[in-house]
Amino acid sequence: MSQLKDRPEPVEDFLLNFLLKHGMFKTMQCFQLEWYEKRNQTASTDTMPDVYQQNESLLSQVKELTLSNQRLEKSAEQAKGKFGKLQKERDFHRMNHRRTVQEKAKLEQQLKRVTALYDEASTDLQEMKHKREAALREKMLTRIDRDKTKAEAEQLKSTMRTTDLTGIMSGTAAAPSKAIQTLRDAPTVHSQFKPTLRAPGAQLATQRLNDTCAMAATLPRPSQLTMPEGVKVMSADRVRGLTAVNTIKASALAIASMALNSATEVLVTVDDGGLLSVWQLPGGQPELQVAAHKSWIGGVAYSGDAHMIVTCGADASVKTWDSTTLRCTQTFTEHGHGVWACDLHHTNDFVVSGSMDNTIKVWDLLQQKCAHTIRTHKDAVTAVRFQPFSNYVLSGGADGLVAVSDARTGLNVFLLRHHQNAVNSVCFTYAGDAAASCDADGVVCVWEMRTGSLVLEINTGPHAANCVAIDTSGSVLAVGSADGSIKMYSLENGSQVTELQAHDDAVQCLVFHQLGGFIVSAGSDGTVRLWS
Repeated sequence: MSQLKDRPEPVEDFLLNFLLKHGMFKTMQCFQLEWYEKRNQTASTDTMPDVYQQNESLLSQVKELTLSNQRLEKSAEQAKGKFGKLQKERDFHRMNHRRTVQEKAKLEQQLKRVTALYDEASTDLQEMKHKREAALREKMLTRIDRDKTKAEAEQLKSTMRTTDLTGIMSGTAAAPSKAIQTLRDAPTVHSQFKPTLRAPGAQLATQRLNDTCAMAATLPRPSQLTMPEGVKVMSADRVRGLTAVNTIKASALAIASMALNSATEVLVTVDDGGLLSVWQLPGGQPELQVAAHKSWIGGVAYSGDAHMIVTCGADASVKTWDSTTLRCTQTFTEHGHGVWACDLHHTNDFVVSGSMDNTIKVWDLLQQKCAHTIRTHKDAVTAVRFQPFSNYVLSGGADGLVAVSDARTGLNVFLLRHHQNAVNSVCFTYAGDAAASCDADGVVCVWEMRTGSLVLEINTGPHAANCVAIDTSGSVLAVGSADGSIKMYSLENGSQVTELQAHDDAVQCLVFHQLGGFIVSAGSDGTVRLWS
């Protein structure tokens, strides 16, 4: 911006004012005459009057002020637009705030109603829990009393029969009383037959059982205990050369258990979604599928004649299925909680199951009812297995106990104590003379079944051992681990032969082909793999 400058008074003006002030008019006239003549002669126009300079300065100031005003007007227009936009946003957020406040008030009212309903439901639930616990205790006591009474009656009946037999053999048997005769003729769960007797001194006839009688005390034939013909022995070199020859994506969920029929090479799998599937090996073609249970399935068993499948699951039920159509033929629901494991007797007439209610139940498929309830474990029963060609049941529980029970009487034979954590799986050798068990610490124990003594301990840790299997020749033991690997050990000295990186997640079940053709594994990654 231009500024005005003070210019000094011209010299001629100063002199004229001086002469005029002192009254020197003649001298002033002579000065003016000589000064202006000289001024006109030089015609000097170098200077400009002060008024013009001021006008120029004012014009420049006006231009600058005009430009500044235009800039300010433009800024004002922009600010006005921004202000209008901010007003619209304010109105929008104010409307949303009001709506949010209304919804909050509505949700608070609903929360109060739900809280009141929850308090009422909690009270009712507590009452129902107390009633359920009381009913379960009463039911448990009633079953215990019933089992005790049946056992006492059976023992008394056996004693009377022994007395009668002794009297008949000696020829001095007295006529039984009416009460004893009534008790003797009364049907029981355990026995519905009488011995056939000959004359005194003659040999007793062989007892024959009806089709609906309890489990018979049978002994295996020698041919059943020897290895079948054509078995391929799992040698160390063959084990080290095992590779995955086929991978089947059997489920989107974890495979919980599986069973293999070596004669037909048909594989049955169950998963955590309650799906029962049938596959044809070694190609892995799906044959049949059915939703067997409402939730997870804990175990599956496949009959030797390939006619029947048994499953058990979280709905506390044990079911039998026709393997050709996957139609449910029988359902047992006496367990009080989810069922973890099941197995089928070699006669296909009995099923054993282990449950989270800490009990083992033996089911009579012919009479369609529970034959025995075995209360050996103090925690959930996680694994059960019939001894091959025998009536003994091997079980493992979350209490770390391995037990051997008699399925005919429902009584314990002996207890195997060594595991310090939950037992996850049990298995037998082909002849049933030895058994193996594994636990959540990765410890595998091999037991001698005749005496119940521990013959071998293998520590596969630090990961949990989820499943264990022994090949038909009884030379190799396979352990499925929680880290997705399969560890192979020699049963002769317990040394590790090899380790297979089998699955992307934990290995849940293993099974050997009876003739040693291949090994099948399944895991939490939902895949089934064949190793050969």
